[in-house]
Amino acid sequence: MSATTWRQALSDLRTWKRGSTRAVHKPLLTLMLIARASRGEANDVTYAEIAEPLAKLLKEFGPNRTAYHPEFPFWHLRSDGFWVVRDADSYPLKKGGSSPSKGTLLKHEAAGFVKPELWESLVGDPRLQAELADMLLVEFWPETLHGALRQAVGLPDLGRVSGRRRKRDASFREDVLRAYRSECAVCSFDGRLAGVPLGIEAAHVRWHAYGGADIVSNGLALCNFHHLALDTGAMGIDPQRRILVSCDVSGSRRVEELLYRYEGREIREPQPGIPGLSDESIKWHGKEVFKSPGRGWSRKEGGGSCPVEM
Repeated sequence: MSATTWRQALSDLRTWKRGSTRAVHKPLLTLMLIARASRGEANDVTYAEIAEPLAKLLKEFGPNRTAYHPEFPFWHLRSDGFWVVRDADSYPLKKGGSSPSKGTLLKHEAAGFVKPELWESLVGDPRLQAELADMLLVEFWPETLHGALRQAVGLPDLGRVSGRRRKRDASFREDVLRAYRSECAVCSFDGRLAGVPLGIEAAHVRWHAYGGADIVSNGLALCNFHHLALDTGAMGIDPQRRILVSCDVSGSRRVEELLYRYEGREIREPQPGIPGLSDESIKWHGKEVFKSPGRGWSRKEGGGSCPVEM
């Protein structure tokens, strides 16, 4: 019965919603809790110990924001039926808000825990851990990021055990690759193995998990690397269809060859008569995925400018 309760709770996870805005606070905290169970750690967790790693995950795997708020999921996960904050009624809420401030949680040494019967069922069942993690990953992130997310929270990769996959239009990959002649729209890589595209993928610009349609105007043919760069937010596309590179990208010569050299270039257009990338998809990716600001090829041409470290 506990496994059923877990599945239902995660299927009905109450995430904050405003249009197609990404809200991954609760899913990330839940993944952290599942990872703790997989490692046999204590059920009780203080806000102080979870705040910094959760904020780091929000920055890396959530949308780009000026500030990150680990206090929100720590407090609001209580509404989903499996998470309890000790002495929650004793905490003063922020004026006009629905949660305590970070300072209040730290001052009162706030601690939370998963309901004991649910925690016990999770600790003793690696397969359930993998299934629940899989549910969250499939629901909130593209498959290109699943491995990195598992590593970041410390979850073992037991493979896909839930059988959950988002329903996709089977023709999406074929249509996108045909539109771009099976060449990467960034670097023009067109490798083939016995005539079959090698390492060329059909990427959703607006993610499928957030209303992105399986249509060519929401897709790009990209090599493995540039698909990952797009999904992590290392690479973006401006309204003029020019390639942006995040200021957060760093590295040496190979980064220059694989990313920096394409900055400011226009993304390749599909074959004549086929619709190019939609403004809506570009705008969504820029707001919800790209790690702005962009490095910028020229401020005059609309590029950004990286902050100077002092």
